[in-house]
Amino acid sequence: MSTRSGGSPRYIVSVPDSTTNVSSWIVSRCRSCGTAIALTPPMGEFQPGRQTGIIVSTDDIEATHAALRDAGADIDPEVQRMGAPVPPMFAVRDPEGNELTIVEPLDD
Repeated sequence: MSTRSGGSPRYIVSVPDSTTNVSSWIVSRCRSCGTAIALTPPMGEFQPGRQTGIIVSTDDIEATHAALRDAGADIDPEVQRMGAPVPPMFAVRDPEGNELTIVEPLDD
């Protein structure tokens, strides 16, 4: 395993080992908040083309939706607004169909 630091994020790269047949994966960690995300290849039941369960927040759901739409991203046609306690949200998909959700948190 190798660890590299570049700019502000710190990331760890696990390189496949031909003797153990371990898959490559990348972890990106926020230095100031400790939040991390792991990017892994498909494994077992976790194959491309599924809802990932990843939720990203934004301060302006309409602007984010418009920017992604204008950039040609595969997104829901409209922001879903179900009313409190559910925040406004929409889904975005990568070319393999993996989906994540973007939300604008409700004010407390």
